[in-house]
Amino acid sequence: MLTRSELPLILLVDDDPDALASTAELLESLFNIKTAGSGHEALGKLQELPLPDIVIADLGMPGMNGHRLCEAIKSDARTKDITLIFLTGEDTTEAELEGFELGAADFIPKPVEPRTFVSRIRSHMRRKLERDRLQDLSEYLELRSRNLLQSG
Repeated sequence: MLTRSELPLILLVDDDPDALASTAELLESLFNIKTAGSGHEALGKLQELPLPDIVIADLGMPGMNGHRLCEAIKSDARTKDITLIFLTGEDTTEAELEGFELGAADFIPKPVEPRTFVSRIRSHMRRKLERDRLQDLSEYLELRSRNLLQSG
């Protein structure tokens, strides 16, 4: 059983405090949660360690909307591999296509159906953690290979 500090980290971003609180409530028993009330605040939190495993962001926020936040996350070498999922009340194919072009992993419609929402987030988290394990293994094998070549 993982301790609280060992749980994966999710950054929730929404300008609606009620939506932010209800989304956090759905996930807080499974993950560590950080919250931000705007895209700009989220970028500030991404300067802190540890980095989140997943960012779940509202698409339609004033100031820096979800698309611009995604663009900023994906253009930064430190954060480009973070899984980004949009929550949106918008139902436009164009908004989804733009998000996927920018690097979003998924779009989840608002209002969320709690069990489906949690299941989708758990699925994304499993894929993210598996990707991390493969990356770690690849780096280990590369280092091991170099060491063997140098010693042989």
